[in-house]
Amino acid sequence: MPSSASGFRSLGARLSALAWHSLTVAWGYFLVLSGLVLDALPLVAEFFNTPEVQSVVAGIAGPYASHWLKAIGLITVLARMRSLRTPTT
Repeated sequence: MPSSASGFRSLGARLSALAWHSLTVAWGYFLVLSGLVLDALPLVAEFFNTPEVQSVVAGIAGPYASHWLKAIGLITVLARMRSLRTPTT
């Protein structure tokens, strides 16, 4: 029976491979995910009928924060993946 430490190492290895073993790519993924969460917050607030949450999120983050996060994250990931490409000989 595998221990929880080996399961954690396996999960860590899979997450590292997902980010191409690059902290920059992982940071880009985090930025994109943060932008998507900011986009989803008003929908969740509407579902739970809490309009004050929508106004707080809009007031703190601004109207375009989610778009900026997604754009910066996507550019970061694409630029780093371009430099991680293996050259074909």
